[in-house]
Amino acid sequence: MKNVFSVLIVILISIFGITGCNTTTDYKFIQSNDKIAKIEIVIISDAGDHDGNLLSEVQPITDVKKELIEEDGKNLIEDLKIVDCYKIHNPPRYIITGLEAIKISYDNGDYELISYRAQASYQNGIYNRASRHGFDKDQFNKLLDKYLDEN
Repeated sequence: MKNVFSVLIVILISIFGITGCNTTTDYKFIQSNDKIAKIEIVIISDAGDHDGNLLSEVQPITDVKKELIEEDGKNLIEDLKIVDCYKIHNPPRYIITGLEAIKISYDNGDYELISYRAQASYQNGIYNRASRHGFDKDQFNKLLDKYLDEN
């Protein structure tokens, strides 16, 4: 009986370990590229997480570091596809104050914030601050630096 119990514990630990691991994936944007109105590199100056809700009407406050011209924006999107992206299984991650992020605004007023740590989106009047994707921090920061350093 003790052996069966020990085996069950090992199996449960293995299952939780496997489901808690991050797996490589492609990042999926909330809308197609042809609906992009503008792309900016921003700092999250207030993540808007004061109410503790994952879904909220409270949006984050961002300070624009650089608005990209159309061609640079397209190039940044293509370069972002090369940065290692990971599916986060447990628990979800959140945009936090102080992060640099890419803000993609769409024609209909929706937008998404993409940081190395997490992503957030504003769609149909609701802000969703939880995400299950992360990017390689060094690769992501080098990508931002590349576009911030350009004139």
